[in-house]
Amino acid sequence: MAQKRDAFPPITDTPLAMRGLASWYTSVYAQLSSVSHYDRYSMELVKPIEQKDGTVALSMEPHWLALLILYDAYLDMIQCSEVTQVCFKQQTSIKFESFFLEWFSLSKQLKID
Repeated sequence: MAQKRDAFPPITDTPLAMRGLASWYTSVYAQLSSVSHYDRYSMELVKPIEQKDGTVALSMEPHWLALLILYDAYLDMIQCSEVTQVCFKQQTSIKFESFFLEWFSLSKQLKID
């Protein structure tokens, strides 16, 4: 489905609209959606992690949470921008482009320990 979507011309000429989804499908959706669906892969991500106070909790490695949120927001921006413009006939490209520029700036600040 993502490849079919990417084959269409962008709905606007903004950088966000020109971004593809297909390259992210396997790495983000197919892998990280496991957390939502709680399948075998997600069970392998969750393990006992020692916390700063010395206690142990079932959790994911800290970098997974940041990456999951970061790329989920990225893909949501693309999809929501397109839905509001195509289905609801609202001109939202400027607003979503500002979200994308803010996301891009913040994504460069992500530090994974």
